[in-house]
Amino acid sequence: MFEKLRAQRRTNNLARLVRLYAVILIIALTIAASILVLIQMRNYNSDVSQAREASINRASDILYTRQHDTDTSAARLSDSAEKLRNLNHFFSDSPSAYLEYTFDHDINGSFYYLPNQLGSILRNNDDIKEIIINPAGDNRYYVFNSAGGHVITSKKAPDVQGAFTVTSNLIDPTNLRTVATYYQIYDNTTLNDRLAQLTGKYQEQLFVTSYNGQQLYHYASAGVTAAEQRRARRRLARILKGSSFDALEQLNDQFAFHYDLLSVNGGNADFVIIALNNRRKQLENNLRRVSWIILGWALITTLLFIMLRLTFSRYQEQLGRIMKAMRAIGNEELASRVPVPKNDGELRTLADGINGMLDQIQQYVQEIYQVQIDQQEANMRALQAQINPHFLYNTLEYIRMSALSAGEIELADVIYNFATLMRHSISTGTTNATLAEETQFVEKYIYLYQLRFPKQLAYQIRLDEDILPMRVPKFTLQPLVENYFVHGVDFSRDDNAIRLQGHRQDEETVIIEIINNGDPIPPARLAELQTWLAATDPTDPTVLTQEPVKSIGLRNVADRIKNFYGTKSHLEINNNEYGGVTIRLILITG
Repeated sequence: MFEKLRAQRRTNNLARLVRLYAVILIIALTIAASILVLIQMRNYNSDVSQAREASINRASDILYTRQHDTDTSAARLSDSAEKLRNLNHFFSDSPSAYLEYTFDHDINGSFYYLPNQLGSILRNNDDIKEIIINPAGDNRYYVFNSAGGHVITSKKAPDVQGAFTVTSNLIDPTNLRTVATYYQIYDNTTLNDRLAQLTGKYQEQLFVTSYNGQQLYHYASAGVTAAEQRRARRRLARILKGSSFDALEQLNDQFAFHYDLLSVNGGNADFVIIALNNRRKQLENNLRRVSWIILGWALITTLLFIMLRLTFSRYQEQLGRIMKAMRAIGNEELASRVPVPKNDGELRTLADGINGMLDQIQQYVQEIYQVQIDQQEANMRALQAQINPHFLYNTLEYIRMSALSAGEIELADVIYNFATLMRHSISTGTTNATLAEETQFVEKYIYLYQLRFPKQLAYQIRLDEDILPMRVPKFTLQPLVENYFVHGVDFSRDDNAIRLQGHRQDEETVIIEIINNGDPIPPARLAELQTWLAATDPTDPTVLTQEPVKSIGLRNVADRIKNFYGTKSHLEINNNEYGGVTIRLILITG
Protein backbone atom coordinates (compact mmCIF):
# COMPACT_ATOMS: atom_id res chain seq x y z
CA MET A 1 0.00 0.00 0.00
CA PHE A 2 2.77 2.42 0.95
CA GLU A 3 4.65 1.57 -2.25
CA LYS A 4 1.53 2.38 -4.24
CA LEU A 5 1.13 5.74 -2.49
CA ARG A 6 4.75 6.56 -3.15
CA ALA A 7 4.31 5.64 -6.82
CA GLN A 8 1.25 7.89 -7.02
CA ARG A 9 3.22 10.72 -5.46
CA ARG A 10 6.00 10.26 -7.97
CA THR A 11 3.55 10.41 -10.88
CA ASN A 12 1.90 13.63 -9.64
CA ASN A 13 3.16 15.96 -12.33
CA LEU A 14 1.50 19.01 -10.81
CA ALA A 15 3.23 18.48 -7.48
CA ARG A 16 6.56 18.10 -9.25
CA LEU A 17 5.85 21.23 -11.28
CA VAL A 18 5.00 23.22 -8.16
CA ARG A 19 8.12 21.99 -6.38
CA LEU A 20 10.24 22.78 -9.43
CA TYR A 21 8.69 26.23 -9.71
CA ALA A 22 9.28 26.87 -6.00
CA VAL A 23 12.90 25.69 -6.25
CA ILE A 24 13.51 27.90 -9.30
CA LEU A 25 12.02 30.91 -7.52
CA ILE A 26 14.04 30.26 -4.37
CA ILE A 27 17.24 29.82 -6.39
CA ALA A 28 16.52 33.02 -8.33
CA LEU A 29 15.81 34.93 -5.12
CA THR A 30 18.91 33.48 -3.48
CA ILE A 31 21.08 34.49 -6.42
CA ALA A 32 19.56 37.98 -6.46
CA ALA A 33 19.97 38.36 -2.69
CA SER A 34 23.56 37.06 -2.85
CA ILE A 35 24.43 39.53 -5.61
CA LEU A 36 22.84 42.36 -3.64
CA VAL A 37 24.69 41.30 -0.47
CA LEU A 38 28.00 41.16 -2.34
CA ILE A 39 27.38 44.58 -3.89
CA GLN A 40 26.45 46.09 -0.51
CA MET A 41 29.48 44.56 1.21
CA ARG A 42 31.80 45.64 -1.59
CA ASN A 43 30.38 49.17 -1.51
CA TYR A 44 30.75 49.34 2.26
CA ASN A 45 34.35 48.10 2.10
CA SER A 46 35.01 50.66 -0.61
CA ASP A 47 33.47 53.41 1.53
CA VAL A 48 35.62 52.38 4.49
CA SER A 49 38.72 52.34 2.31
CA GLN A 50 37.88 55.74 0.86
CA ALA A 51 37.26 57.09 4.36
CA ARG A 52 40.74 55.90 5.42
CA GLU A 53 42.31 57.60 2.42
CA ALA A 54 40.28 60.76 2.98
CA SER A 55 41.24 60.90 6.67
CA ILE A 56 44.92 60.47 5.77
CA ASN A 57 44.62 63.23 3.17
CA ARG A 58 42.81 65.51 5.61
CA ALA A 59 45.39 64.84 8.35
CA SER A 60 48.22 65.35 5.84
CA ASP A 61 46.81 68.71 4.80
CA ILE A 62 46.45 69.89 8.40
CA LEU A 63 49.87 68.59 9.49
CA TYR A 64 51.51 70.02 6.40
CA THR A 65 49.97 73.41 7.18
CA ARG A 66 50.99 73.20 10.84
CA GLN A 67 54.55 72.19 10.04
CA HIS A 68 54.79 74.93 7.45
CA ASP A 69 53.41 77.52 9.90
CA THR A 70 55.83 76.33 12.58
CA ASP A 71 58.80 76.53 10.22
CA THR A 72 57.68 79.97 9.08
CA SER A 73 57.35 81.23 12.66
CA ALA A 74 60.77 79.82 13.58
CA ALA A 75 62.35 81.40 10.53
CA ARG A 76 60.88 84.83 11.33
CA LEU A 77 62.30 84.66 14.85
CA SER A 78 65.85 84.01 13.61
CA ASP A 79 66.14 85.57 10.16
CA SER A 80 68.56 88.34 11.13
CA ALA A 81 71.58 88.93 13.37
CA GLU A 82 69.62 91.53 15.39
CA LYS A 83 66.84 89.01 16.17
CA LEU A 84 69.42 86.38 17.14
CA ARG A 85 71.14 88.82 19.53
CA ASN A 86 67.74 89.72 20.94
CA LEU A 87 67.04 86.01 21.41
CA ASN A 88 70.37 85.41 23.16
CA HIS A 89 69.67 88.31 25.58
CA PHE A 90 66.23 86.80 26.22
CA PHE A 91 67.91 83.52 27.20
CA SER A 92 70.75 85.09 29.26
CA ASP A 93 69.33 88.28 30.82
CA SER A 94 66.87 88.76 33.59
CA PRO A 95 63.40 89.91 32.49
CA SER A 96 64.09 93.50 33.48
CA ALA A 97 67.51 93.54 31.85
CA TYR A 98 66.04 92.04 28.67
CA LEU A 99 63.28 94.65 28.63
CA GLU A 100 65.86 97.40 29.02
CA TYR A 101 67.88 95.88 26.17
CA THR A 102 64.87 95.89 23.86
CA PHE A 103 64.19 99.56 24.59
CA ASP A 104 67.78 100.41 23.63
CA HIS A 105 67.97 98.16 20.56
CA ASP A 106 65.09 98.34 18.15
CA ILE A 107 65.02 96.23 15.02
CA ASN A 108 64.34 97.91 11.70
CA GLY A 109 63.26 100.98 13.57
CA SER A 110 60.60 99.11 15.61
CA PHE A 111 60.32 97.94 19.17
CA TYR A 112 61.02 94.19 19.18
CA TYR A 113 60.04 92.27 22.32
CA LEU A 114 60.09 88.43 22.01
CA PRO A 115 57.08 87.71 24.31
CA ASN A 116 55.05 90.16 22.20
CA GLN A 117 56.07 88.35 19.00
CA LEU A 118 55.07 84.98 20.46
CA GLY A 119 51.80 86.44 21.78
CA SER A 120 51.02 87.66 18.26
CA ILE A 121 51.56 84.12 16.91
CA LEU A 122 49.20 82.72 19.56
CA ARG A 123 46.53 85.33 18.82
CA ASN A 124 46.69 84.76 15.08
CA ASN A 125 46.13 80.99 15.35
CA ASP A 126 43.50 79.77 17.81
CA ASP A 127 44.65 76.17 17.37
CA ILE A 128 48.04 76.89 19.01
CA LYS A 129 47.82 76.22 22.75
CA GLU A 130 51.45 76.91 23.66
CA ILE A 131 54.79 77.85 22.22
CA ILE A 132 57.94 76.40 23.77
CA ILE A 133 61.54 77.45 23.04
CA ASN A 134 64.48 75.37 24.23
CA PRO A 135 67.97 76.92 23.85
CA ALA A 136 70.50 74.60 22.30
CA GLY A 137 72.42 72.58 24.90
CA ASP A 138 70.21 73.85 27.71
CA ASN A 139 67.59 72.10 29.86
CA ARG A 140 65.45 75.20 30.22
CA TYR A 141 62.13 75.32 28.34
CA TYR A 142 60.48 78.73 27.92
CA VAL A 143 56.74 78.14 27.79
CA PHE A 144 54.31 80.77 26.40
CA ASN A 145 50.51 80.56 26.28
CA SER A 146 47.49 82.84 26.52
CA ALA A 147 48.01 83.17 30.29
CA GLY A 148 51.59 84.38 29.96
CA GLY A 149 54.99 82.73 30.13
CA HIS A 150 57.16 80.69 32.45
CA VAL A 151 60.31 78.58 32.46
CA ILE A 152 60.50 74.81 33.07
CA THR A 153 63.71 72.95 33.74
CA SER A 154 63.55 69.44 32.31
CA LYS A 155 65.59 66.89 30.42
CA LYS A 156 62.90 66.71 27.73
CA ALA A 157 60.15 68.88 26.34
CA PRO A 158 57.03 68.98 28.51
CA ASP A 159 54.15 66.77 27.37
CA VAL A 160 50.86 68.63 26.82
CA GLN A 161 47.77 66.41 27.06
CA GLY A 162 45.29 66.55 24.19
CA ALA A 163 47.73 68.43 21.98
CA PHE A 164 49.99 67.81 19.02
CA THR A 165 53.55 69.12 19.06
CA VAL A 166 55.19 70.40 15.87
CA THR A 167 58.92 71.12 16.06
CA SER A 168 61.28 73.39 14.12
CA ASN A 169 64.72 74.91 14.71
CA LEU A 170 65.87 78.48 15.18
CA ILE A 171 68.93 78.59 12.94
CA ASP A 172 71.68 81.22 12.70
CA PRO A 173 71.68 82.03 8.96
CA THR A 174 75.37 83.07 9.07
CA ASN A 175 76.69 79.66 10.14
CA LEU A 176 73.55 77.43 9.94
CA ARG A 177 74.01 76.55 13.61
CA THR A 178 70.93 75.63 15.60
CA VAL A 179 70.36 78.26 18.24
CA ALA A 180 67.25 76.77 19.81
CA THR A 181 64.46 74.25 19.26
CA TYR A 182 61.09 75.80 18.60
CA TYR A 183 57.81 74.00 19.51
CA GLN A 184 54.28 74.97 18.54
CA ILE A 185 51.75 72.98 20.58
CA TYR A 186 48.45 72.59 18.67
CA ASP A 187 45.11 71.75 20.23
CA ASN A 188 43.78 68.42 18.86
CA THR A 189 40.15 69.60 18.80
CA THR A 190 40.18 70.90 15.23
CA LEU A 191 41.94 67.84 13.85
CA ASN A 192 39.65 65.49 15.81
CA ASP A 193 36.54 67.28 14.52
CA ARG A 194 37.73 67.12 10.92
CA LEU A 195 38.47 63.42 11.19
CA ALA A 196 35.16 62.72 12.94
CA GLN A 197 33.30 64.15 9.95
CA LEU A 198 34.99 61.56 7.71
CA THR A 199 35.25 58.49 9.91
CA GLY A 200 32.52 58.76 12.54
CA LYS A 201 30.52 55.74 11.31
CA TYR A 202 33.43 53.52 10.27
CA GLN A 203 35.18 52.95 13.66
CA GLU A 204 38.54 54.08 12.37
CA GLN A 205 41.77 54.84 14.22
CA LEU A 206 44.45 57.21 12.91
CA PHE A 207 48.03 57.47 14.14
CA VAL A 208 50.67 60.07 13.43
CA THR A 209 54.23 58.99 14.21
CA SER A 210 57.61 60.52 13.70
CA TYR A 211 59.95 59.03 11.13
CA ASN A 212 61.68 57.05 13.87
CA GLY A 213 58.41 55.47 14.99
CA GLN A 214 57.48 57.68 17.97
CA GLN A 215 53.71 58.00 18.28
CA LEU A 216 52.80 61.71 18.19
CA TYR A 217 49.03 61.61 17.77
CA HIS A 218 46.24 59.05 18.08
CA TYR A 219 42.63 59.53 17.01
CA ALA A 220 39.84 56.98 17.49
CA SER A 221 36.35 57.51 16.09
CA ALA A 222 33.17 56.81 18.04
CA GLY A 223 32.60 53.11 18.69
CA VAL A 224 36.28 52.20 19.14
CA THR A 225 36.68 51.00 22.72
CA ALA A 226 39.54 51.98 25.00
CA ALA A 227 40.76 48.38 24.97
CA GLU A 228 40.89 48.37 21.17
CA GLN A 229 42.82 51.64 21.23
CA ARG A 230 45.38 50.21 23.65
CA ARG A 231 45.81 47.07 21.56
CA ALA A 232 46.30 49.12 18.38
CA ARG A 233 48.89 51.40 20.06
CA ARG A 234 50.86 48.46 21.44
CA ARG A 235 50.70 46.56 18.17
CA LEU A 236 51.87 49.54 16.14
CA ALA A 237 54.68 50.29 18.61
CA ARG A 238 55.96 46.70 18.38
CA ILE A 239 55.88 46.71 14.58
CA LEU A 240 57.63 50.09 14.13
CA LYS A 241 60.27 49.49 16.78
CA GLY A 242 63.51 49.12 14.86
CA SER A 243 61.76 48.21 11.61
CA SER A 244 61.13 49.89 8.28
CA PHE A 245 57.68 50.99 7.31
CA ASP A 246 57.35 47.92 5.07
CA ALA A 247 56.80 46.05 8.34
CA LEU A 248 53.36 47.68 8.53
CA GLU A 249 52.14 44.85 6.29
CA GLN A 250 52.08 42.77 9.48
CA LEU A 251 48.92 44.69 10.41
CA ASN A 252 47.04 42.89 7.64
CA ASP A 253 46.12 39.93 9.82
CA GLN A 254 43.97 42.13 12.07
CA PHE A 255 43.51 45.52 10.40
CA ALA A 256 42.68 46.96 7.01
CA PHE A 257 44.94 50.00 6.73
CA HIS A 258 46.50 52.76 4.61
CA TYR A 259 49.54 54.85 5.44
CA ASP A 260 51.33 57.87 3.99
CA LEU A 261 54.77 59.43 4.52
CA LEU A 262 54.48 63.22 4.84
CA SER A 263 57.54 65.32 4.03
CA VAL A 264 57.14 69.10 4.32
CA ASN A 265 60.60 70.23 3.19
CA GLY A 266 61.72 67.20 1.14
CA GLY A 267 64.12 64.51 2.27
CA ASN A 268 63.03 62.14 5.01
CA ALA A 269 59.42 62.15 6.09
CA ASP A 270 58.48 64.52 8.89
CA PHE A 271 55.42 62.42 9.79
CA VAL A 272 53.99 58.98 9.09
CA ILE A 273 50.17 58.88 9.03
CA ILE A 274 48.51 55.49 9.49
CA ALA A 275 44.73 54.91 9.27
CA LEU A 276 43.36 51.50 10.16
CA ASN A 277 40.10 49.61 10.74
CA ASN A 278 39.62 46.42 12.71
CA ARG A 279 38.76 43.70 10.17
CA ARG A 280 36.47 41.82 12.56
CA LYS A 281 34.52 44.97 13.40
CA GLN A 282 34.35 45.88 9.72
CA LEU A 283 32.91 42.45 8.93
CA GLU A 284 30.39 42.77 11.79
CA ASN A 285 29.30 46.18 10.52
CA ASN A 286 29.04 44.79 7.01
CA LEU A 287 26.85 41.92 8.18
CA ARG A 288 24.62 44.31 10.10
CA ARG A 289 24.21 46.42 6.97
CA VAL A 290 23.17 43.44 4.83
CA SER A 291 21.08 41.74 7.51
CA TRP A 292 17.95 43.45 6.17
CA ILE A 293 18.65 41.87 2.77
CA ILE A 294 19.01 38.42 4.34
CA LEU A 295 15.89 38.99 6.44
CA GLY A 296 13.98 40.22 3.39
CA TRP A 297 15.12 37.19 1.40
CA ALA A 298 13.94 34.83 4.15
CA LEU A 299 10.62 36.66 4.46
CA ILE A 300 9.93 36.78 0.72
CA THR A 301 10.94 33.14 0.29
CA THR A 302 8.62 32.10 3.12
CA LEU A 303 5.74 34.17 1.73
CA LEU A 304 6.26 32.77 -1.76
CA PHE A 305 6.28 29.24 -0.42
CA ILE A 306 3.07 29.85 1.54
CA MET A 307 1.37 31.55 -1.41
CA LEU A 308 2.36 28.76 -3.81
CA ARG A 309 1.15 26.16 -1.37
CA LEU A 310 -2.18 27.94 -0.84
CA THR A 311 -2.59 28.61 -4.56
CA PHE A 312 -1.88 25.11 -5.77
CA SER A 313 -3.10 23.02 -2.83
CA ARG A 314 -6.78 23.34 -3.81
CA TYR A 315 -5.95 22.77 -7.47
CA GLN A 316 -3.84 19.76 -6.53
CA GLU A 317 -6.60 18.46 -4.26
CA GLN A 318 -9.14 18.61 -7.09
CA LEU A 319 -6.71 17.02 -9.51
CA GLY A 320 -5.96 14.32 -6.92
CA ARG A 321 -9.68 13.44 -6.70
CA ILE A 322 -9.87 13.21 -10.49
CA MET A 323 -6.79 10.96 -10.57
CA LYS A 324 -8.23 8.77 -7.83
CA ALA A 325 -11.46 8.38 -9.81
CA MET A 326 -9.50 7.60 -12.99
CA ARG A 327 -7.53 4.90 -11.19
CA ALA A 328 -10.79 3.40 -9.97
CA ILE A 329 -12.12 3.44 -13.53
CA GLY A 330 -8.86 1.88 -14.70
CA ASN A 331 -9.53 -0.94 -12.22
CA GLU A 332 -12.82 -1.59 -14.10
CA GLU A 333 -14.99 0.26 -11.58
CA LEU A 334 -17.03 1.77 -14.41
CA ALA A 335 -19.70 3.08 -12.01
CA SER A 336 -17.16 5.53 -10.59
CA ARG A 337 -17.37 9.15 -11.70
CA VAL A 338 -14.88 11.96 -11.66
CA PRO A 339 -15.74 14.64 -9.04
CA VAL A 340 -16.72 17.84 -10.81
CA PRO A 341 -15.13 21.00 -9.34
CA LYS A 342 -17.54 23.82 -8.49
CA ASN A 343 -15.56 26.53 -10.26
CA ASP A 344 -15.37 26.79 -14.02
CA GLY A 345 -12.04 25.85 -15.51
CA GLU A 346 -10.13 23.22 -17.39
CA LEU A 347 -10.52 20.66 -14.60
CA ARG A 348 -14.30 21.01 -14.66
CA THR A 349 -14.32 20.71 -18.46
CA LEU A 350 -12.12 17.63 -18.27
CA ALA A 351 -14.27 16.08 -15.53
CA ASP A 352 -17.51 16.73 -17.44
CA GLY A 353 -16.04 15.31 -20.63
CA ILE A 354 -14.76 12.17 -18.92
CA ASN A 355 -18.03 11.66 -17.04
CA GLY A 356 -20.03 12.11 -20.25
CA MET A 357 -17.88 9.57 -22.04
CA LEU A 358 -18.19 7.16 -19.10
CA ASP A 359 -21.99 7.56 -19.16
CA GLN A 360 -22.06 6.63 -22.84
CA ILE A 361 -19.74 3.71 -22.25
CA GLN A 362 -21.84 2.45 -19.37
CA GLN A 363 -24.98 2.82 -21.48
CA TYR A 364 -23.51 0.82 -24.34
CA VAL A 365 -22.18 -1.82 -21.97
CA GLN A 366 -25.64 -2.23 -20.47
CA GLU A 367 -27.22 -2.57 -23.90
CA ILE A 368 -24.74 -5.17 -25.05
CA TYR A 369 -25.05 -6.98 -21.74
CA GLN A 370 -28.82 -7.24 -22.24
CA VAL A 371 -28.46 -8.59 -25.78
CA GLN A 372 -25.46 -10.89 -25.56
CA ILE A 373 -24.57 -11.54 -21.95
CA ASP A 374 -22.40 -14.55 -22.85
CA GLN A 375 -20.13 -12.47 -25.08
CA GLN A 376 -19.61 -9.56 -22.70
CA GLU A 377 -15.89 -9.07 -23.22
CA ALA A 378 -16.09 -9.22 -27.02
CA ASN A 379 -19.11 -6.92 -27.07
CA MET A 380 -17.33 -4.42 -24.80
CA ARG A 381 -14.51 -4.11 -27.30
CA ALA A 382 -17.05 -3.75 -30.10
CA LEU A 383 -18.92 -1.10 -28.11
CA GLN A 384 -15.75 0.85 -27.47
CA ALA A 385 -15.00 0.73 -31.22
CA GLN A 386 -18.47 2.14 -31.93
CA ILE A 387 -18.13 5.20 -29.68
CA ASN A 388 -18.67 8.25 -31.85
CA PRO A 389 -15.26 9.98 -32.08
CA HIS A 390 -17.01 13.31 -32.59
CA PHE A 391 -17.73 13.37 -28.85
CA LEU A 392 -14.00 13.24 -28.17
CA TYR A 393 -13.35 15.89 -30.85
CA ASN A 394 -15.97 18.15 -29.27
CA THR A 395 -14.49 17.62 -25.81
CA LEU A 396 -11.00 18.39 -27.09
CA GLU A 397 -12.31 21.46 -28.89
CA TYR A 398 -14.02 22.64 -25.68
CA ILE A 399 -10.78 22.17 -23.77
CA ARG A 400 -8.89 24.04 -26.52
CA MET A 401 -11.32 26.96 -26.30
CA SER A 402 -10.96 27.00 -22.51
CA ALA A 403 -7.17 27.10 -22.92
CA LEU A 404 -7.48 30.01 -25.35
CA SER A 405 -9.74 31.84 -22.90
CA ALA A 406 -7.16 31.30 -20.17
CA GLY A 407 -4.39 32.65 -22.43
CA GLU A 408 -2.72 29.23 -22.80
CA ILE A 409 -2.02 29.61 -26.54
CA GLU A 410 0.63 26.89 -26.67
CA LEU A 411 -1.62 24.36 -24.89
CA ALA A 412 -4.50 25.20 -27.24
CA ASP A 413 -2.19 24.68 -30.22
CA VAL A 414 -1.12 21.27 -28.90
CA ILE A 415 -4.76 20.17 -28.41
CA TYR A 416 -5.70 21.37 -31.91
CA ASN A 417 -2.85 19.48 -33.58
CA PHE A 418 -3.56 16.37 -31.49
CA ALA A 419 -7.25 16.47 -32.43
CA THR A 420 -6.33 16.88 -36.10
CA LEU A 421 -4.03 13.85 -35.92
CA MET A 422 -6.79 11.76 -34.29
CA ARG A 423 -9.37 12.85 -36.89
CA HIS A 424 -7.00 11.91 -39.70
CA SER A 425 -6.16 8.59 -38.05
CA ILE A 426 -9.73 7.56 -37.16
CA SER A 427 -11.55 8.76 -40.29
CA THR A 428 -12.69 5.85 -42.46
CA GLY A 429 -14.06 7.68 -45.50
CA THR A 430 -11.27 6.73 -47.92
CA THR A 431 -7.98 4.81 -48.01
CA ASN A 432 -6.02 7.51 -49.82
CA ALA A 433 -5.39 11.23 -49.54
CA THR A 434 -3.71 14.03 -51.42
CA LEU A 435 -0.01 14.57 -50.87
CA ALA A 436 -0.88 17.99 -49.37
CA GLU A 437 -3.13 16.30 -46.74
CA GLU A 438 -0.45 13.73 -45.92
CA THR A 439 2.12 16.53 -45.62
CA GLN A 440 -0.10 18.51 -43.23
CA PHE A 441 -0.62 15.35 -41.13
CA VAL A 442 3.14 14.74 -40.95
CA GLU A 443 3.83 18.39 -40.10
CA LYS A 444 1.42 18.24 -37.15
CA TYR A 445 3.02 15.00 -36.02
CA ILE A 446 6.50 16.58 -36.06
CA TYR A 447 5.14 19.79 -34.51
CA LEU A 448 3.96 17.92 -31.41
CA TYR A 449 7.48 16.61 -30.92
CA GLN A 450 8.96 20.06 -31.43
CA LEU A 451 6.64 21.54 -28.82
CA ARG A 452 8.05 19.08 -26.34
CA PHE A 453 11.66 19.62 -27.40
CA PRO A 454 11.74 23.15 -28.90
CA LYS A 455 15.50 23.63 -28.58
CA GLN A 456 16.51 20.13 -29.63
CA LEU A 457 14.57 19.64 -32.88
CA ALA A 458 14.27 21.47 -36.19
CA TYR A 459 12.33 20.42 -39.28
CA GLN A 460 11.73 21.59 -42.83
CA ILE A 461 9.03 20.58 -45.35
CA ARG A 462 9.49 21.62 -48.95
CA LEU A 463 7.43 20.04 -51.74
CA ASP A 464 6.84 21.48 -55.20
CA GLU A 465 3.36 22.95 -55.65
CA ASP A 466 2.57 20.83 -58.75
CA ILE A 467 2.82 17.52 -56.87
CA LEU A 468 0.67 18.48 -53.86
CA PRO A 469 -2.69 17.49 -55.52
CA MET A 470 -1.51 13.96 -56.38
CA ARG A 471 -3.09 11.19 -54.34
CA VAL A 472 -1.13 8.71 -52.27
CA PRO A 473 -2.12 5.89 -49.92
CA LYS A 474 -3.01 7.13 -46.44
CA PHE A 475 -0.16 6.97 -43.92
CA THR A 476 2.53 6.81 -46.58
CA LEU A 477 4.78 9.47 -45.05
CA GLN A 478 3.95 9.26 -41.33
CA PRO A 479 5.53 5.81 -40.68
CA LEU A 480 8.74 6.97 -42.39
CA VAL A 481 8.92 10.09 -40.21
CA GLU A 482 8.01 8.05 -37.13
CA ASN A 483 10.90 5.71 -37.95
CA TYR A 484 13.27 8.66 -37.31
CA PHE A 485 11.73 9.49 -33.94
CA VAL A 486 11.82 5.83 -32.86
CA HIS A 487 15.32 4.91 -34.04
CA GLY A 488 17.30 8.02 -34.95
CA VAL A 489 16.55 11.05 -32.82
CA ASP A 490 18.65 11.84 -29.73
CA PHE A 491 17.07 14.55 -27.59
CA SER A 492 20.22 14.91 -25.52
CA ARG A 493 21.55 16.72 -28.61
CA ASP A 494 20.43 20.19 -29.65
CA ASP A 495 20.96 19.74 -33.43
CA ASN A 496 18.33 17.09 -34.33
CA ALA A 497 16.89 17.87 -37.75
CA ILE A 498 14.56 16.23 -40.28
CA ARG A 499 13.61 17.44 -43.77
CA LEU A 500 10.76 16.31 -46.04
CA GLN A 501 11.21 17.32 -49.67
CA GLY A 502 9.65 16.33 -52.95
CA HIS A 503 9.72 17.23 -56.64
CA ARG A 504 8.69 15.91 -60.05
CA GLN A 505 11.67 14.37 -61.81
CA ASP A 506 9.88 13.98 -65.12
CA GLU A 507 6.34 13.64 -66.42
CA GLU A 508 5.90 10.20 -64.91
CA THR A 509 8.20 10.20 -61.86
CA VAL A 510 7.86 11.94 -58.50
CA ILE A 511 10.66 11.77 -55.92
CA ILE A 512 9.92 12.22 -52.18
CA GLU A 513 12.76 12.17 -49.64
CA ILE A 514 12.81 12.07 -45.84
CA ILE A 515 16.31 13.17 -44.69
CA ASN A 516 17.51 13.22 -41.07
CA ASN A 517 20.76 13.58 -39.16
CA GLY A 518 20.08 10.87 -36.60
CA ASP A 519 22.12 7.73 -36.04
CA PRO A 520 23.29 5.99 -39.24
CA ILE A 521 22.40 2.35 -39.84
CA PRO A 522 25.32 -0.08 -39.42
CA PRO A 523 26.54 -1.27 -42.86
CA ALA A 524 25.62 -4.95 -42.34
CA ARG A 525 22.17 -4.05 -41.07
CA LEU A 526 21.66 -1.56 -43.95
CA ALA A 527 22.59 -4.18 -46.57
CA GLU A 528 20.19 -6.65 -44.98
CA LEU A 529 17.40 -4.04 -44.93
CA GLN A 530 17.98 -3.05 -48.59
CA THR A 531 17.87 -6.69 -49.69
CA TRP A 532 14.61 -7.22 -47.87
CA LEU A 533 12.98 -4.08 -49.30
CA ALA A 534 14.08 -4.99 -52.83
CA ALA A 535 12.70 -8.56 -52.60
CA THR A 536 9.81 -9.18 -54.98
CA ASP A 537 8.26 -11.75 -52.68
CA PRO A 538 8.38 -10.63 -49.06
CA THR A 539 6.81 -13.92 -47.95
CA ASP A 540 9.89 -15.83 -49.09
CA PRO A 541 11.28 -17.65 -46.00
CA THR A 542 14.86 -16.57 -46.73
CA VAL A 543 13.78 -12.95 -46.86
CA LEU A 544 11.69 -13.21 -43.70
CA THR A 545 14.63 -14.60 -41.74
CA GLN A 546 16.72 -11.58 -42.72
CA GLU A 547 14.03 -8.94 -42.09
CA PRO A 548 14.26 -7.20 -38.69
CA VAL A 549 10.93 -7.02 -36.93
CA LYS A 550 11.30 -3.28 -36.15
CA SER A 551 11.29 -2.43 -39.88
CA ILE A 552 7.86 -3.83 -40.69
CA GLY A 553 6.56 -0.26 -41.20
CA LEU A 554 9.05 0.36 -44.01
CA ARG A 555 7.99 -2.82 -45.79
CA ASN A 556 4.34 -1.91 -45.32
CA VAL A 557 4.85 1.48 -47.02
CA ALA A 558 6.91 -0.10 -49.80
CA ASP A 559 4.18 -2.67 -50.51
CA ARG A 560 1.35 -0.13 -50.44
CA ILE A 561 2.98 2.26 -52.95
CA LYS A 562 3.61 -0.71 -55.25
CA ASN A 563 -0.03 -1.73 -54.97
CA PHE A 564 -1.18 1.87 -55.55
CA TYR A 565 1.20 2.96 -58.35
CA GLY A 566 2.55 -0.29 -59.76
CA THR A 567 5.60 -2.45 -59.22
CA LYS A 568 8.01 0.09 -60.71
CA SER A 569 7.42 2.35 -57.71
CA HIS A 570 9.68 1.50 -54.78
CA LEU A 571 11.36 2.66 -51.56
CA GLU A 572 15.10 3.16 -51.03
CA ILE A 573 17.00 3.65 -47.78
CA ASN A 574 20.61 4.78 -47.37
CA ASN A 575 22.92 6.52 -44.92
CA ASN A 576 23.63 10.16 -45.83
CA GLU A 577 26.40 12.73 -45.49
CA TYR A 578 24.69 14.34 -42.47
CA GLY A 579 25.38 11.34 -40.28
CA GLY A 580 21.80 10.11 -40.52
CA VAL A 581 19.47 8.26 -42.89
CA THR A 582 17.69 9.22 -46.13
CA ILE A 583 14.49 7.37 -47.16
CA ARG A 584 13.54 7.89 -50.81
CA LEU A 585 10.17 7.17 -52.43
CA ILE A 586 10.21 6.80 -56.21
CA LEU A 587 6.59 7.07 -57.36
CA ILE A 588 5.81 6.22 -61.03
CA THR A 589 2.54 8.01 -61.75
CA GLY A 590 2.31 7.46 -65.55
